Amino acid sequence: MWQFGENTLSVYLVQNPTLLYFLDFMGLFLLMIPLYAMALFYLNKKGTLLLESVRLLIEATVLITVVLQFTGTVSFHRSLFVYHILLPLAMLLLFGTSLYETVRYQNGNAKRFMIPFLVLSVSAVLELLNYYLHFTGMLSVIFQFGVFTFAVIMMVLSVLYILSLLADQRKKAELEGELRIRDQVLSYQKSRLEVLSLCPTRPENSAMISVTICVPLTT
Repeated sequence: MWQFGENTLSVYLVQNPTLLYFLDFMGLFLLMIPLYAMALFYLNKKGTLLLESVRLLIEATVLITVVLQFTGTVSFHRSLFVYHILLPLAMLLLFGTSLYETVRYQNGNAKRFMIPFLVLSVSAVLELLNYYLHFTGMLSVIFQFGVFTFAVIMMVLSVLYILSLLADQRKKAELEGELRIRDQVLSYQKSRLEVLSLCPTRPENSAMISVTICVPLTT
């Protein structure tokens, strides 16, 4: 939503400056909420006081910003400086959390999301510097590139994750098939043993019977 509002083409697609103004700022303000929800789920950090508090802070800040805008007290543009501080810090916190989980607990999901969070954090910090120091002639271009790169990396990771799940399911199916065959062999050997136990056997045949029974059990 934020990238659509920042896109020059959106002016030709939506002939409503007020709507574009709303989409642009709300897309930016709401950006971190789904990211934090995703991080809390995949990093298995639900209930963590720090991350949960930051998410509630972002949600409360967005709500207050909307109320101030619609009451005519403070416009979105004047509230932007708050997000210049809040969003980069929130992104750096996600990267720091994923890095800590990777180093300390060898968390596979944290290791998977560490690079995307790093890309997003670096682009946010660089864009903040660009906003005040004007490195480029276009504002938000660095952060847009960072968000695009983040999305591409997340799509690649999602495909790899799905492929790993399919591979695990295939291995599970193969293992279940092997166990089913083994159960059938054991059932056959048990029934054969019962039949042989009912038949009178001579002592010289007992060794041959035991070999006949034991050989399949070792395969």
